[in-house]
Amino acid sequence: MLDGEPVDVATWIDVSSFLPVTEVSALGDDVAPSVERTLPASKDVRSVFGAPPKTGEADGLLAALSTMATAPAPAKSMTVSSTSGPRSWSGLPVPGLVARLLSVLAAVLDGWARSTSKRATSSLSLTHGPTLGHLLSSWFRRVAARLLVWGRIGPWLGRKHAAYVSELFDAFERGDFDEVLRRGIPTHGDEAAVSESEMALSFAERQSFEIRIAKTTLDASVALGPRLFGLLKEKYRALATVLANRGEIDKAAFVLAELLQATEEAVAFLQKHRRYVLAAQLAEARELPPGIVVRAWFLAGDKQRAISIARRTGSFAEAVHLLERSDAAAGRALRMLWAEVLADQGAFAAAVDVVWSIDEARSLAKVWLEHAVAAGGITGMRALVKKLVLSPETFSVAHETFRRMALNDDDDAGLVAMARELAAHVPNEATRLLAKVVVRESLSRANGVRDKDHERRIQKLLEIAADDALRVDVKKTPTRSAAREDCPHVGVRAVVSSAPGAAKQAAENAAFVSLLDGSAPWRATLAGDVSERGVLFAVLDGVGGLAGTEGSAATFVARHVWERLRGAHLALQGAIPSRDHASATLGEACRFANRELLRAKQRQPQLTALTSGTFATVVGTALIVAHVGSARAYVLRGRKLTQIVTEHSLKEYRRRCGESLDVTLEQHDNVLVSSFGGGVRLSYDLVSFELRRGDVIFLCSEGLWRVLDEERMRHSLVLATCELACADLLAKAQASSAVDDVAIVVASFDGEGLEPALSDDVELTAQLTTFGHAEGPVEGESPSMWHESTGSLSMKAPTIHHRARTDVGAVSILDAVELPGGGWLLALGEMGLRLLSPDGTLLVQFKEPAHRIVLSDHGTRAIVVTRRGETTQLARLDLVTRRLRSWCDARIDAHATDFDGGIWYVSYRDTLFAIDALDDEWTHLWSVSAMADGRGRVSSIERTSREGKPEHDSSVVLAVLVVSDDGVPVRWTFETKRHVLRSRADVTLEPSPHPRAETLVVSAGGAVLDFQHAVASDDAPVLVARCWNEGWQTRIIPEVASPLAPIGNHAWHVFPSRSEHGLVLCVVEAGTWRPMCEIRLDAPPDRANSGRLLSLQRRLYARLRGHRLVAFDDYGRLVVVTLDTGRVLRELRVV
Repeated sequence: MLDGEPVDVATWIDVSSFLPVTEVSALGDDVAPSVERTLPASKDVRSVFGAPPKTGEADGLLAALSTMATAPAPAKSMTVSSTSGPRSWSGLPVPGLVARLLSVLAAVLDGWARSTSKRATSSLSLTHGPTLGHLLSSWFRRVAARLLVWGRIGPWLGRKHAAYVSELFDAFERGDFDEVLRRGIPTHGDEAAVSESEMALSFAERQSFEIRIAKTTLDASVALGPRLFGLLKEKYRALATVLANRGEIDKAAFVLAELLQATEEAVAFLQKHRRYVLAAQLAEARELPPGIVVRAWFLAGDKQRAISIARRTGSFAEAVHLLERSDAAAGRALRMLWAEVLADQGAFAAAVDVVWSIDEARSLAKVWLEHAVAAGGITGMRALVKKLVLSPETFSVAHETFRRMALNDDDDAGLVAMARELAAHVPNEATRLLAKVVVRESLSRANGVRDKDHERRIQKLLEIAADDALRVDVKKTPTRSAAREDCPHVGVRAVVSSAPGAAKQAAENAAFVSLLDGSAPWRATLAGDVSERGVLFAVLDGVGGLAGTEGSAATFVARHVWERLRGAHLALQGAIPSRDHASATLGEACRFANRELLRAKQRQPQLTALTSGTFATVVGTALIVAHVGSARAYVLRGRKLTQIVTEHSLKEYRRRCGESLDVTLEQHDNVLVSSFGGGVRLSYDLVSFELRRGDVIFLCSEGLWRVLDEERMRHSLVLATCELACADLLAKAQASSAVDDVAIVVASFDGEGLEPALSDDVELTAQLTTFGHAEGPVEGESPSMWHESTGSLSMKAPTIHHRARTDVGAVSILDAVELPGGGWLLALGEMGLRLLSPDGTLLVQFKEPAHRIVLSDHGTRAIVVTRRGETTQLARLDLVTRRLRSWCDARIDAHATDFDGGIWYVSYRDTLFAIDALDDEWTHLWSVSAMADGRGRVSSIERTSREGKPEHDSSVVLAVLVVSDDGVPVRWTFETKRHVLRSRADVTLEPSPHPRAETLVVSAGGAVLDFQHAVASDDAPVLVARCWNEGWQTRIIPEVASPLAPIGNHAWHVFPSRSEHGLVLCVVEAGTWRPMCEIRLDAPPDRANSGRLLSLQRRLYARLRGHRLVAFDDYGRLVVVTLDTGRVLRELRVV
């Protein structure tokens, strides 16, 4: 055809002169005839989609539907029955009218959303969420999709989708890749299913192939089966490869980012082809892991943005690791920037750790080490070792510095840190000398007592020192008590037995006898001389246990007590310690086991693990018994059975506290108030007595003494052998249907070293008791303020520290923080800021006013806060250089009491800010509004403790208390590493006819603390100290003039209150809610004026840092107490 007219092809060539050839022959083999190609049978669509084979009924139904589809529409209008169910629009003359209308509206909303997205991405932050346009478009699509299904237009829409997909695959087959990109359907990750908001109402071809930076939900898709979905993804990947090979990088990246939704792959692809800025924008906007985002911005050349994101998300380490794998030089550069940020925050030791592998940075590391050593504390002692590694010639100065630091190392943690740091480096002459100094200091502090860890540490230090003379001196180090030349011979025959109670399938108790030299650990029977080998008897009765290999609570505690005592025994090297020394060692072993059990429970908070325990050991000719909880110990001498220790029940507690027992509390008297795993501070008894020849020791769990009286016990114990006595006692307990577990240890003593008994009486000596009494003498005569919330039982605080009204200083202390090196920083209001040495000597006086101090975690930086009406004046203090510089004025409602040196959390009204503490301006790295309508305020902010965490670990939890205008409090917790919300909990305020004290705060441990006014049964006004952590706990104290803001951390809560008599701080243990310590600071009579302080309800009177409490008042008094023992460590009077 040509222009629509037929053409005769015979006229194209003149063949009139051609001669025909009648015979021809092939030049080669005969050509095989063509064979008809058989096309493969088409696949059954029903099998593709997993449907069963078609039946005869289905054929008839399809025929009927085909007839209906070709039949003319009825002439009359459609009528709808009111009882026919959902309306049907399938009879409309134009079935796509509604769908098209909805499509137009959706397209309009999509366009508006894209325009708002472009405006948002042009701003500084690319990590915003969907805009209002995105949300409205997504909502409209969901509604429209449901409307179409409700209106039964789904089949029509399905046919439109099928046609569109068919055209898309045709474009693939033709190789028209631009058409594919214009028509491309996003695959939405790895899911074949499509939500209502993602369902396409219509398809509009793209006008450009630009990657949308913002993370949105705009792209519509269609529902594909898994096979079609997988096929489409394969074709997209093949298309991306083809486009990349052609050099069309932007189009290939578009396929990865928009059609495949493979953002991380798209970022890597863009970086490979040096599209660094677009890759960084895409990584941040699509919220890839922070380390990838930081690396992307660093490669893009925007180092400032990379550092800002790394600081906000705590992802320096991850970004450096990723960057060093691909570009070592760039990785080193980012590592140096990381170290500089840490140094700016005052984390000098952490900065040195970061650049330690870079030789070129050693000179800078020396400067940072000098600052870290000057800061003091454990970090400073570690830095001192590194300083000698880099500068061995400075040993003489370092030696003097070590002596000064060691004076403030109260718990030997600094010596342990130095030993570990020395072991981590190749020794040089200076570090060998330092190792010798550390060995001698450690031995002098141990005073002859060395456990397994201590011994291992000493041996490692001896290897580093490489000094034979020092090794000899260590071996000759005397113990605290002199060794006896003639060790008395003490023979023991012991038998152990146990059985589960009648109501239990398996025992949760433990009973054993063991030699401390390790030759016979965990024995059921023992016979022989124990005078030089050491022996431990134990009965434990536990509840619950720990997962894994740690076993029951009873066996866990028993193992740790035994290991601790065994280490101490081996350290004595055959010497016999004094009775006091052995008692202290046994008590320390019990406390150690309790701490280890608590740490194990923190790793497995869902488990219950508590246990009672009674331990006995022989020292010379004396038996020392340590007792916690419900077990009992007896001694049979002659025919008399004497009870050595008594269970730690509430009734016994009341008796020891001097309570009247005329009125019994039958429901509570038998409740245990002391156990291993029950709290940080362990209450226990230590008693001892001189053994006599023929004595029989009997330890038993509650399961036995609850069902057998002492007379029946005595009848069993007087039998011929320990084996018979033990078997008889167990048989009697089982015959009496003992409900609880039964554990028994029976041991008889003889030997030439024991004197014969002159009488049946046993003279007991109480070595120490912390159950129902203070560990030390109670100071003052004032009774404790604490009472049970029942109002019928009062209990003395274990330790009371009372300071008289004449024992005062001269100035008011508004805030006080203890520095790592033992020094002090005091805020004295308008009198300025003082920096003091550990002994209270004035080092620097800063004249700028100071009301509050915000100390950095490393103790090298501080923010000074001064209230001026609605405005807050801020200054920054460098404690290394001792320079104080004004920062800015800001409006702050609440703030965290500490910071990491770089980010400080504050609030104004209902918004929480992460303030950049390194910027000279008042800027923030992150913010969030706690109330959607703005009707509320953030009233309290606290960061969790960093105890036990690495220097540059940023995994800190932020606890925030938000109070609405209606007075409803809500606790929020955030992970500060990425600033994500971890939890939100409504704090339920119980209805009360009495007013609250308006002291609601959140503690660093996440608990909500408060005071409530109330009236006791005798109509006397009282205060109720309360703690909320998924439920309220309360205690009652007598009424005082003014309750003050409580404070707390993961282990302790402090409730301060003030009256005309002075300041009282009551400390309770978190979790168990037991009163542990009370500090009473009386006010001078001529200066007692509580009215002036009522307006300062929110001011501080105490600081908590781990287990150390720093208390201070308006009369220049400062007291430091270690709460795990209740001991006063230091005191100052500021004049």
